[in-house]
Amino acid sequence: MRLIGSLAVVAVIAVGVQAERAKLPPPPATPLRYTDVAPIFEKHCAGCHDARRGTNAAAQAVFEMSGGYPFATKRPGTLLGDLRHMFENRGSLSQNEKWRGVSWIAGGARDAEGRPPVWR
Repeated sequence: MRLIGSLAVVAVIAVGVQAERAKLPPPPATPLRYTDVAPIFEKHCAGCHDARRGTNAAAQAVFEMSGGYPFATKRPGTLLGDLRHMFENRGSLSQNEKWRGVSWIAGGARDAEGRPPVWR
């Protein structure tokens, strides 16, 4: 009986996550640039991912912000997917911040000049 109850809870959570994602409007016609999402990274990420502000080696291995964008990373093959997951699921982000982050990634995670990233 406990298993059925646990499965029901998991199903409700999964439906809730899908409904939350469905609330995001489609990306804009013109791809967003890093300047459009930089305030989100400063507010929510820099405390751990910027070596000038924190000493979280594990977070900084995922990406490190102190050198600017494109970020330094030890995981270039998965970074955009990891960031997309973060934008979609991070509870501390507003719906607008989630939309801007997901839209930026969907548009190619372009830098301030509109170029695709070359990870350091």
